[in-house]
Amino acid sequence: MRKVFPLVLSILVAATLCAAPVRVGVVPYDLSGGEVQARAVKETFLRALVCNLAILEETEPVVVEVDDAERDVREVGREYRLERLLRLSFSEGADGYRLSILVYDTKGGTAIGGPSVRISRGAALFEALVAPMGQVLTILLGREVSLGRLVVQNLGEPGRFQLEVDGVDLGDRLKVLAPLVTGTHSWTVRQRRFGRIVEIQSGTVDVAASDTGKIIVSIPRLLPEEERRIQGLEDRIKGAALEGRRDRLEALLAEWEALFGDVSFAPSMAGYRERVKAFRSLVQVGDLRREVEGRVLDPDPFFFQRIRALEGALPEEVRSDPAVEDALAVCAEEALLSQVYHVFRLFRESRFGEAMARYSSLRPLLVFVRDPWRIWYERLWFHMSRMDERYLREGVRGRDLVLPILETALGVSLDIVAVYLFYTDDSAQLLAEAYERYPDYLAADTPEEAARLHREIEDRIRKANNHTFAEWGCAFGGLFLSIVGPIHLYRAVRAPAVRAWEELSLLFPRETAASEVLFTLPAYRIDEWIREQHEDMVSRLGS
Repeated sequence: MRKVFPLVLSILVAATLCAAPVRVGVVPYDLSGGEVQARAVKETFLRALVCNLAILEETEPVVVEVDDAERDVREVGREYRLERLLRLSFSEGADGYRLSILVYDTKGGTAIGGPSVRISRGAALFEALVAPMGQVLTILLGREVSLGRLVVQNLGEPGRFQLEVDGVDLGDRLKVLAPLVTGTHSWTVRQRRFGRIVEIQSGTVDVAASDTGKIIVSIPRLLPEEERRIQGLEDRIKGAALEGRRDRLEALLAEWEALFGDVSFAPSMAGYRERVKAFRSLVQVGDLRREVEGRVLDPDPFFFQRIRALEGALPEEVRSDPAVEDALAVCAEEALLSQVYHVFRLFRESRFGEAMARYSSLRPLLVFVRDPWRIWYERLWFHMSRMDERYLREGVRGRDLVLPILETALGVSLDIVAVYLFYTDDSAQLLAEAYERYPDYLAADTPEEAARLHREIEDRIRKANNHTFAEWGCAFGGLFLSIVGPIHLYRAVRAPAVRAWEELSLLFPRETAASEVLFTLPAYRIDEWIREQHEDMVSRLGS
């Protein structure tokens, strides 16, 4: 047992040592300067070499500082704990480029070998680099390694992104990785967006020998949470500007500029930084808008000219900003609504001609408002013109006045009859006569005499009752018709306006009794109702 345990332990140690990867140092060449193709060749080969050494289980790459390139190989090996060291060199000549790689044994400090190839200008990267890459890996591993190529294709925003293949960071400029060890490789695309690292896409790709594997990436312009963040900040900026809170506005604009300080992940968003001028211009629009809202009941007819003057004074890049366009449009629409509600007030007061003239004067102002409100205005104009033709110009029809006049006349007549009956009332005398005859009726000697007295008593009581009924009937009937008749007469006279409001009420889907409200509210409530309707319209516009 004592002899077996050391043997097993030595076998385990040997297996562990054999399984440990070989640490390979890579001394890179200078990647700056030179022709564009030369820089592409140097960067592609270096990143592919480091990536292959990291992917292979037998090797572990270690990038050595360039300053250590001229030092003794054994010293570099001891400092970085390396077993092999690769020194890369690249030169440009008239006939092309020369790429050389020397493989050193760090223990002995001697060169094992390495390829040196000439690359002509315009040569394909894979065909030019596959041979030196294969020779280097064969020297390190003692076996041949099949190689392919990997291409990265971005179908989205042309922004900068970082690519990782099998956990190896390949930087943000690499678009072709060749030659690459064959097999299935995992990849991840990340971006620094608004100050944080975000994983955009990930997946796997198969690379076959002498074939091309493709990584299809679609870089988004904005992620959903970024859109919400930008929209929220923009809403706060517009709110502060339109409310005139200048200190709050400057703080939010500083946050906006910091947010879009680096847009290398999406170059098309560079224009967002320029919106600061437009946001500052919203302060002037907000001042004018608050003046419009404060004068709903006493609108300034020159508001539209002032809006156009402010719009013309703004620079084109500011005027075309969506926030400025929207604020100017809302300001114009509120001013137009104020004018329209005053037209409604004229209709309520039966000043139809003045209302139509004032409303027609608003037509040239439609250039200030957007399509939904322009359509609403045209629809209202259609109904008002229709009312003017069908109801207002025809006036009161005579047939509509006949019944109200008859009712009023009959009520007055009944009142006169009731007064006459009141002053000629003899029901009390008739009842007294009937009471006086009652003892004679009881003392009658013959049946014929009793029957005659009974008829006289009943006749006087009946006459007294009939007189009383006629008197009260005429009084109540005259009173009722005296009230109903003038009401009907008033409604007949106001019939054109009532029918006009029935037409206008179609334009208030949320206020089904607009005409009834305007006609029944007392005068002191009309201004308050107009303000409520105005605020309701503005809230619906904002939503």
